[in-house]
Amino acid sequence: MAEMEESKSEEKKDASLEEVIEKLKESLSTLSTNIRDTIVYLGRLRESVQSVMNVLPKIEALKSLAEKLEIAKPPVTEAPTPPTEAPPAPPVEQKPVPSAPSMEPPKPEKPISIPAPAMPTVSEPVPPKKEPTVRVDATSYFVNEALNEVVRVAQNGAPAEEVAKLLINARDKIMQKVPYSLAYHEMRSFASKLEELKTAPLPSGLLTELIEKVEEWKRRLSK
Repeated sequence: MAEMEESKSEEKKDASLEEVIEKLKESLSTLSTNIRDTIVYLGRLRESVQSVMNVLPKIEALKSLAEKLEIAKPPVTEAPTPPTEAPPAPPVEQKPVPSAPSMEPPKPEKPISIPAPAMPTVSEPVPPKKEPTVRVDATSYFVNEALNEVVRVAQNGAPAEEVAKLLINARDKIMQKVPYSLAYHEMRSFASKLEELKTAPLPSGLLTELIEKVEEWKRRLSK
């Protein structure tokens, strides 16, 4: 029994010793971390001190430069005070005022005669010329109506053979009023030219020629 109790007490001692060792390890680890942080802080502090030491010479140089500039400033002199009393003004010499010259009354000038302006001559108005009135007799009116109908149908795009028939009919009607004219032969020749086109409308060139011919025929047949 005594041996068992002794072994138990030894086991308890070993367990407590292990706990102490573990706690000691934790303390040493914490201490190591603190020491490492302290070393880092001291390193940074050293860098800061070194930076300050590097700046100090520049500060000293600026200070000495400021002292030199202060010494180089010229001394400020006070402006002289003006005299309190002004010197007396010199006496003004009075000059005699010259008398004004005698003015004679102006002599009256001779009146200038201005010639009267000449009156413009007014010419009598010229009466407007009377244009001769064109008298259209029954024959001229008949000729114009007959030939204008041919042109009107041709301009509306009628077939060429239809225009040719109208031209021959107009010629026959006019022959009843005007018995003889060389224009009738020209009308027959132009109608033959139109008949060759048959149902086709008149081309622009041929239509222009027809209009010119009609105007010429009207002048010749209306005399």
